[in-house]
Amino acid sequence: MVRYSDDPAKARLAVMNLREALTVLALSVILLIGPGFSNCAASDSIVRTVTFKTGYGTSTVVRTVTIPRETLSYWQSVSHTPALSDCSESICRINFSRYVDTKMVANIAIGLVPVAELGEEDLADTVLSFVQNIGYIMNDYTSQKTLYPVETLALGGVCDDLSVLYASMMIAVGFRVVFIWYPQVTDLGGSKVTHVNVAVHLSSRPEHSHEGGWSITHNGLSYYIAETTNDQWRVGDLPNSLRGKSVYVEEAPAPMSTLVITRTTTTSTLMLTATQTLTSTTTRFAYEVLVVEQTTPLLGYLIILIVVGIAAHQLGKRRSRS
Repeated sequence: MVRYSDDPAKARLAVMNLREALTVLALSVILLIGPGFSNCAASDSIVRTVTFKTGYGTSTVVRTVTIPRETLSYWQSVSHTPALSDCSESICRINFSRYVDTKMVANIAIGLVPVAELGEEDLADTVLSFVQNIGYIMNDYTSQKTLYPVETLALGGVCDDLSVLYASMMIAVGFRVVFIWYPQVTDLGGSKVTHVNVAVHLSSRPEHSHEGGWSITHNGLSYYIAETTNDQWRVGDLPNSLRGKSVYVEEAPAPMSTLVITRTTTTSTLMLTATQTLTSTTTRFAYEVLVVEQTTPLLGYLIILIVVGIAAHQLGKRRSRS
């Protein structure tokens, strides 16, 4: 029997083969458990998968939103004390604009622009469907304060939280928005509660609402109702319980960009101008909310198998030459 230690050439070849085998093995292990490591790294993040409609309900879209927990913690630490005004008859009007934050949701909102292919109204409805499907969630936290958009993305929320999120996203893509506050609405249990929704300015009356395009006029512009609490509503729909009620109207912050709509006889094209201020090259708040399209894990494992196969083939060729 010949020992490799007695034959320097064979010993070197054995070491080379061993190193190559270990390299392939290590590569395989890293690739196979890489997603696991990614998940571990992302364990400090909240991942929400949102399924919503576009094309006036004809198409379904899926987005995965990742919110770093440190981002959520920051916004939870910010003061939630409402700015009150116009106090009368024991009721104070809440200024919801103070909770609007467009920068944290701009990349999500802009990402929905290419999805809505049918024009201005379709985009307004698509963003509305996205927000509606974040989820109406009432608990001790969401019911006691108005939430900032990042909190609502992570936790869900009630009418004021969802309205602030929708307003923030719509402002980010160039729409004018107002908040509509209903001081007293009778709920199903017979008690008096308050309610908040949003109205958005469109260049023309919506043609795909279920209720004929309910609107409110503010400073000479028509704003169409957007009810965020249930995905049965489109822009222009107004629940029966809110009709004929006295309301307060609050103008939200001005749009971050200009929305330009170009129409032809056959197509409607959306184009955002002045969007360079919203790109990733711009200095933003230290934390961002990330959004990615949902992909199938099978593709990742297929890539892993291809890489491992190529590495094994190259190793076999080297051995055959030796």
